[in-house]
Amino acid sequence: MDASSDTEGMFEAIRRAALEPEAWFDVQERTAAFMGAFSTQLASVDHAHGNATWTRTTRRLEYDDYFCEIMPDAEPVHFAMTHPNWRVFCDYDYIDEPAMARSEFYRLCQSFNLSYRLALRLVDTPDVSRALVFLWRTDQGHAQRQEFEKLGQIEQQLRLAAHVSSTLSDAAVPMRGLLEGLEHAAVAAAILEPGGRVLHANGRAEAIFRAGDGLGVRRGHLEAGHAASSRQLVSLMAGAGRTLRDAAGGAGGGTIRIPRPSRRAPYAVTVAPLAQEHRFLAPDRCLLLALIRDPAVAAAATAAGMRQAFGFTAAEAAVCQIFVRGVAIPEIAARRGVAEATVRQQIKTVMSKLGVSRQAELMRLLLTFEGQ
Repeated sequence: MDASSDTEGMFEAIRRAALEPEAWFDVQERTAAFMGAFSTQLASVDHAHGNATWTRTTRRLEYDDYFCEIMPDAEPVHFAMTHPNWRVFCDYDYIDEPAMARSEFYRLCQSFNLSYRLALRLVDTPDVSRALVFLWRTDQGHAQRQEFEKLGQIEQQLRLAAHVSSTLSDAAVPMRGLLEGLEHAAVAAAILEPGGRVLHANGRAEAIFRAGDGLGVRRGHLEAGHAASSRQLVSLMAGAGRTLRDAAGGAGGGTIRIPRPSRRAPYAVTVAPLAQEHRFLAPDRCLLLALIRDPAVAAAATAAGMRQAFGFTAAEAAVCQIFVRGVAIPEIAARRGVAEATVRQQIKTVMSKLGVSRQAELMRLLLTFEGQ
């Protein structure tokens, strides 16, 4: 294979990575070969959540655990965080030779015989920074002019692919659409992480949180005011998260009552596994759906409610009402007087509207909508 075909293969991998997150593995390998680097590292710093880090280093996966541990004190990270407009930088932009000798971070690099030399910012927002870093063997010295020239040939394509990947990852349109649909159905709902951090909440849920009548958000996390209920809620969320993380067959989650200081009827809070989210240059995370029912305003789930909440057609809502009872597709088709293929297509369309990929996830969502 000649050099031109290698280069075209690299550009094709970059184009593919815009829509396929797993293709970034191939991008790392191909760009390392193009740059003549020993290895590459994809790194992400989540500024909005304590500068949490994620990293993946080709040919040196064991390097990543050390990097995440030492990262808060790493000189290149300090440089990146204090220079908000950087696009590319190299080691001698932020540290001199004597400082390298004193640096714990550079001692770590040297123990792996690597030089942390050239970094390209892929994505930058107020909440997160993501970069592609090229690493060479220590004895190769600093980055040279030809390496900057090579990086210039691929910088625009890499940044564009990363921008598309990041935008698609952050959009979460099906999730927000789900919350908006529940809002129209008079259901308070929020999307959570298993640790209780609230990622999204609809207006009805936010109103409940602001009222602070037994249920609220503290430091970004869902909390119950009643101690015993708070422990139950934590356990419920953790269990629902395990169901997703371990791909367990059980439904996970459940419903608990949250007493209210106002002495009004307790809230009924249902927590259910929702989906495992695949994020761009960041660890996958489990998403939970929390439904909060105030008995004074709770509404029963009906076919009309489903149509309003999720944008279902009348036929799709009717199929869902039968499906949620555990009826098999052939029986649904028989009851509806239509072909099995029609029912399967309707269920597939419903799953697309809800942003889920498995019938088990669809069943969980429909059950939680009904408060079961």
